[in-house]
Amino acid sequence: MRVLKQINQHCYDLAEAVVTVRPTEMCQMGEWLRVAADIKSVNLDWIRFDDQFGWCSNADRYELAKQDVVRKHVTSMAVFLFVWGALEAAVEAISPPPHPDKSRQGKINSACHYISKYFKTTLTIRPYREVLCQFTGLLSRSASFQRLAAELSLPTHIGEEGFGLFIVYKLRNEFSHGDTIFPVPDDEHRPISDDPTIVKVATRIVLLSIQMLFLVRYADEAITIDRSSRYVNPEIPLNEWLRILHYKQDDPGNDLFS
Repeated sequence: MRVLKQINQHCYDLAEAVVTVRPTEMCQMGEWLRVAADIKSVNLDWIRFDDQFGWCSNADRYELAKQDVVRKHVTSMAVFLFVWGALEAAVEAISPPPHPDKSRQGKINSACHYISKYFKTTLTIRPYREVLCQFTGLLSRSASFQRLAAELSLPTHIGEEGFGLFIVYKLRNEFSHGDTIFPVPDDEHRPISDDPTIVKVATRIVLLSIQMLFLVRYADEAITIDRSSRYVNPEIPLNEWLRILHYKQDDPGNDLFS
């Protein structure tokens, strides 16, 4: 079974691919992806100003666990928001046609329709549907995103390939509007929560959606790109690379997809 790259590596390789194709138009998008790729962690000190810390060992254990789980969540949010910035830059550069329904002609709705229309008759990127299924499953069990979990039915104006971006857009709005709830430790005061994973899977959906946008935009153009020296056969058609760049290689010396 093919294994997906880590999110950070996925960001870097996608940036490399799109900037190679259109260096001028895609430079801004590439920089947003590079920043996302280079984030290792967010330094967060939850107890920095807590004068009560140190008085009760049980409460202290909870607060330390809270710090750990919130740090993981905030790190995943930081990566997500930079990847979302890259998506916005990509949509701006590609400029998909407006959604035919005038009441739904926002930038993201138009991008979702653009993707959905193309992939009605074209094989989708694998494993997009599996990732989407994982995302909706995690959301449906989440206490932090209950309102979003109630909106998981596929709308009639968007196909399945555009639905991932559509629902992740709602997640992004929760972050932007301060509507999200931060995770808490479990009942045993362990720093365990699905919330950072939910955001990571949402990030993967955005990255795959960017790849689908580029597949649609350059479907009729024969573009070959040079990948990095990590690959035995660096040259590959863009439309092939966009379908597989998110998978790991077997090892540094072998190109699984050559």
